[in-house]
Amino acid sequence: MTQTKHTTPGAEPRDTHTPKPALTPYVVSADIHLLLKQWAEKRGFNLPPLHLFFELRNQMTAELAAIFPGRSVDMITEEELVAGINQLTQGHNDPVVSLDRTYATAAAQTLEATRMIDTTLNSLDIGSRTGECLEDQVARIAQAGGSTIFQLVDDVIFYGESMVHLIGLMKKAGLRVSRIIAGIMIAEGQRAIHAAHPEVEICATRTYPAVLDEICERDFYAGVPFSGRLIGERRNGGVLPLHPERGAPYFLPFGKPYEWATIPKEMEKYWSVFCLTQSITLWKAVEAANPDRIVVLSDLDRVPGPHNTPTRSLVGILEGELRKLSS
Repeated sequence: MTQTKHTTPGAEPRDTHTPKPALTPYVVSADIHLLLKQWAEKRGFNLPPLHLFFELRNQMTAELAAIFPGRSVDMITEEELVAGINQLTQGHNDPVVSLDRTYATAAAQTLEATRMIDTTLNSLDIGSRTGECLEDQVARIAQAGGSTIFQLVDDVIFYGESMVHLIGLMKKAGLRVSRIIAGIMIAEGQRAIHAAHPEVEICATRTYPAVLDEICERDFYAGVPFSGRLIGERRNGGVLPLHPERGAPYFLPFGKPYEWATIPKEMEKYWSVFCLTQSITLWKAVEAANPDRIVVLSDLDRVPGPHNTPTRSLVGILEGELRKLSS
């Protein structure tokens, strides 16, 4: 369950007598090829060649480097995260409960938990992707029998607050978390988990002392599975997703690039035009790989923003939004 930290961009302090401190990196965890491969197999589509994804990533890395001059832009590959997470989980006997549906392939069970927003893009509490509340999900794991000790896996841990909350829920249900495993761990989150649950071992494929931000690649592409923040509502005593599943990617007009991805205010429109163009390029390539098909909203696992007409063309919607934003 990815959490995004907001850090207001600003000038680094100057000092002519001491070396300038290294700027914290901007980190992106690559995932769109892996997610679209799973989507294509399920939906019966062919994917465009792999080199397209490399080209898109190179372009995104270059744009982010231009927006954040002097900073390292780290694009962490899918291969590194899959291999790292699975190596860490398989080196331990306790079964795996995963909040990640992208990289963790060895998970015995999952917890469908994520932060949600409402239709006005304001934050809600942690909620369930499936509609089954977290307490019921944890109770189901406890009632399944077998082991009561688990490894808990997530793709990115930033603040650590959600993981602290989930460990507490599992304790209340009579379960124990022996290890936390993350693809990418920010030291702030590691400290928060250790302070609340010092008995839990914490492991990660990569750990950063600090970052400007850490974003999942999918959050910059409309229509990709799990793209953006999940849109939900308070219902039946909890926070539940809308149906069909709708998300807010981290660019205009769907989301908030400044608040959610630390894109400078003056660059929001420029960045959003770039992301819309990248999304259109991606989905046109998918359609080119499937000459007899057009990708419509009903083909998607997560629909971008307010659009919910099942037969509408995704590329058509994105091109319309690009024209409006560029005018």
